[in-house]
Amino acid sequence: SIMNAEIAEMILGGILLGISSGVFLAILLIISYIVKNCFRTDKKTIAIYKTVGYRTIQIRRIYITFYMSIICSGTIIGAILSPILSNSFIHNVYKNIGVEGKISGLWQIVTCILVINLSAFLMLLCETRRIGKLKPVDILNGNDEEIGKKKLKSSNRTRYCFSSSAMA
Repeated sequence: SIMNAEIAEMILGGILLGISSGVFLAILLIISYIVKNCFRTDKKTIAIYKTVGYRTIQIRRIYITFYMSIICSGTIIGAILSPILSNSFIHNVYKNIGVEGKISGLWQIVTCILVINLSAFLMLLCETRRIGKLKPVDILNGNDEEIGKKKLKSSNRTRYCFSSSAMA
């Protein structure tokens, strides 16, 4: 009956919404891990940027621009391929419940692009805050602990060999 078809369509929509939300959260976690790992491997480069005279905001802008260009291009490619893949998947499901359905909605695609890019941008802003806590002297001396982690103060003071006489 028509009522059962509508209920089945709502259930299907809820299931697909739950799956897509889970995938979205997983993608944000993956991007967060990649950015954190990049900062771990690029600590010396960031320290050199700071030593040369780049301000923290400039370094953050470099990283945010790089990652946002990748994310934006990925969301645009995904938005182009999504209707094709979704229609091929959903067509058989709708056929089984007796409803003709086609996924095509420009405003839904634009909304998804905006939400994904805004979420990724906010996440990148939060992750790049750690750059401001990086101390070039510590990193270039080999005391490359985690960015932004507070060190336990010890009784003996750390001597820095990062001076013109030590480098000569």
